[in-house]
Amino acid sequence: INDYHSILYLSVLDEEDLVNDAVLGRIAIPLFNCKGLKKYILKDPKLSGIGKGELIVETAVFYNPVRAAVRTFSPKEEIILKDPAKFDISLLQRDVKRITAQLEMVQDLGEGLDQIIRWRSKPLSFVSMIIFVLVTYYIELWMVPLVLGLLLLYSHVAQRCGLKKRESWVRNNANKAYYELSRDKT
Repeated sequence: INDYHSILYLSVLDEEDLVNDAVLGRIAIPLFNCKGLKKYILKDPKLSGIGKGELIVETAVFYNPVRAAVRTFSPKEEIILKDPAKFDISLLQRDVKRITAQLEMVQDLGEGLDQIIRWRSKPLSFVSMIIFVLVTYYIELWMVPLVLGLLLLYSHVAQRCGLKKRESWVRNNANKAYYELSRDKT
């Protein structure tokens, strides 16, 4: 083993069924945690769930600290080859709809700003001008991160105390596109 940060994988096979490779469990031990006698609970072969049994392992790692430090700051790159994704026309259509909906939203925003700037809607332009003057006069740059932090803190406290239930709305509408959400409101 050349890398102190690599992982040692141990698989436990069934003694009676060696032909079919019946794996009872598997564990992954990082080498930097290999010190002395430790008890590990076996996981399934993919290391995602709980397997059958437990394993007691005694380990010792001898390494060169200088080489380990060099490897820490210049780790080797893992080569991961993935199969190229197959072209799916339905995914392309979904993405095109999503992009067009976002472009329509940006276009609507631009038209609204154009109406304000060119004074086509005099009451809206007047209110916007008053708000702009008040914001530039009273708000300083250091207040922006403070307000954002307070909003985050409020959101966190509200979710912890159960005052705000936004997660259910997010779960219900997670797979809907923007243009579908705007239709639901009307």
